[in-house]
Amino acid sequence: MLQPQSTALLSYQDVSIEMGGTVLFAPLSFEVHQAELVVLSAPAGGGKSSALRASIGAVQLASGRVMCLGHNLAKLRPKELLSLRTQIGYVPATGGLLSNLSLYDNLTLLLRYPGDLSRDEIDRRAEQACEDLGLEHLRGRSTSDADQQDLHLVAIARAWLTRPPLLILDDPDLQLDDESTRELWARLTALRQRHDVAMLVGTSRPEMALKHGGQHLSLCSAEDP
Repeated sequence: MLQPQSTALLSYQDVSIEMGGTVLFAPLSFEVHQAELVVLSAPAGGGKSSALRASIGAVQLASGRVMCLGHNLAKLRPKELLSLRTQIGYVPATGGLLSNLSLYDNLTLLLRYPGDLSRDEIDRRAEQACEDLGLEHLRGRSTSDADQQDLHLVAIARAWLTRPPLLILDDPDLQLDDESTRELWARLTALRQRHDVAMLVGTSRPEMALKHGGQHLSLCSAEDP
């Protein structure tokens, strides 16, 4: 059984990432603890998504170390890394929803396989996640007809189904107008305060996020002095 090596839920220590022979950003160091919000910002193409993917061991580091839930990701075997990923909630910028499934089926997809939960238990968890994020009842609602805010919220609710201690959200406000962004952040803040869940959020628009508290980190070019 994996034994934690750190008290921080997530820790970056002088992390940098290289792609195509180019270092994406200057070495990055920070920690995320229970109930904390850390906002990571960068312009488009600044390496923000790659920096977030490092939190689940999905990119190779050029330097530094990432500790997640007390484990050095570089030292985990593939099966251990996959197991660790099930213990955090990671939502990519695309959301990862399938357009041919309803919103409810997208939400519950990972709970329905391999089939070890009853339908009642799946419904209970789905209902609680929707309540936590202020989502209306999803049954019968089409993914293809949903607005952008609901798509983001369903993707976040799916990551929240198992009550992970840490949510990692890449551009949860992507393509949202200012009003929808404010509402999204109000819901995320309520979730964080009610359940003490930690959040690492990447966004190119940190202003609204920071109105709800948290630490702001801006990715710097590796070429900056």
